[in-house]
Amino acid sequence: MLCVIRPEPHGTKPALMHGRRPAARPGRAVRAPSLAASTAAVTEPAPERVRGLVTGLLGSAITLGAALATPLTGLAVDALSPAAALLLVGATGVGVAGIAALVVTRGGADRDIYYPA
Repeated sequence: MLCVIRPEPHGTKPALMHGRRPAARPGRAVRAPSLAASTAAVTEPAPERVRGLVTGLLGSAITLGAALATPLTGLAVDALSPAAALLLVGATGVGVAGIAALVVTRGGADRDIYYPA
């Protein structure tokens, strides 16, 4: 949705063309704790000498996921409907998380992890 910002009649504060103020974004309340938890879950098991590498890879994966998911979600909204796009994106996220869980747990807790020096 494209919103154009125009000045208020008195020229003090900008307003959206449909006359409403931007609503609070409740997604931020959920996103921040989940990002903090994922960072802790990924970096704590890593040895201290490679924590920077692990954190950087996690940040790159999150950025890549957002860069790919945003336009694809927009296409799904345009092609289907917002509700169908939400279901599609949610199902895709659950599928990717399931595949990641299988990959991570496949070797079991006893496998050796190689960290470059």
